[in-house]
Amino acid sequence: MHRATSSPRSFVNARILTNEAFATAEMTRIIIEQLENQHQLPLTPESTQFINSLVMKKYLAEFHGIQPA
Repeated sequence: MHRATSSPRSFVNARILTNEAFATAEMTRIIIEQLENQHQLPLTPESTQFINSLVMKKYLAEFHGIQPA
């Protein structure tokens, strides 16, 4: 079974990932909340954007069923 449809929460997450702009904004919020606020790691806009691009690339690949090389 595809992970995106295995639970109600995953289904909502799958719907979010279909709107890439919203997913990117949400991921930015989560990155800042986790790394900067909870772990006190200093972030610049550039580092946040770089981390976000890596994480979103991975999530979108998983969402579309692409396995990393």
